[in-house]
Amino acid sequence: TVEYLGVESFGKNSALTTLELGSGIKVIDDYAFYNCKHLTEIVIPDNVESVGNYAFYNCKRATSVTFGSGLKEIGDYAFYNIAKLRTLYIPENVEKIGSYAFKGGKYLISVVLPSSLKTLGEHVFFGATDVTFYTDNQTLPGEWNKRWNSTYRFVVWGAGLSEDSTYVTSVTISDGTVTNVHALGEIATPTRKGYTFVGWALTEGASTADYQANEILTVSVGTTLYAVWQEGEPQYEEIPDDEEDDDEENSGTLII
Repeated sequence: TVEYLGVESFGKNSALTTLELGSGIKVIDDYAFYNCKHLTEIVIPDNVESVGNYAFYNCKRATSVTFGSGLKEIGDYAFYNIAKLRTLYIPENVEKIGSYAFKGGKYLISVVLPSSLKTLGEHVFFGATDVTFYTDNQTLPGEWNKRWNSTYRFVVWGAGLSEDSTYVTSVTISDGTVTNVHALGEIATPTRKGYTFVGWALTEGASTADYQANEILTVSVGTTLYAVWQEGEPQYEEIPDDEEDDDEENSGTLII
């Protein structure tokens, strides 16, 4: 029956490693779990509509963040310095992501930003040095801060998205499909829950790829590429803990 988690309700709880939130919760307010640095996984239930400013700030050991389908707003600095994130899926109901919300997520691979996302703050993904962004927007929306992508990573515009807007299905190449083409590294592969990206095919429904992710820059204007997916999550190297972290052992579970 709990619907609201108040300001600083469980902040700086260094023993907390596991969190299980009830389905009735609608609001996770500012600083609710900030600096819970041993929390390993964050799951936001479907009924939660907003995650406040700094709510999970510096939960640096969390390796995954899962958002429920009812989420509408993510506050400023909400997931700041969660450096171990590889993947991030933004539900189509999210309308606002605040400034610095995912700053420091340096291992992020790719993120889909659907056109249903109305407001995007500044420096949202600052420090994500290898990420590629995919969006079905054709151009920068008016309510997206011009400095949202202040690390100047690749952005793929006009992508076709799945029905729930969580993964890429296709890309039609135009002169402006990819921006920040001189970013360091290569265009990262799209991601999808439970699947591995094989490559881009020229035919819809193909099981083999004609192009790899980074080769999108070599494809002729007017060509439509279709994402080829294979069941099974990709395997990533384990991300080591920060050497400056303390080595205290913690084990604590919070069930609401």
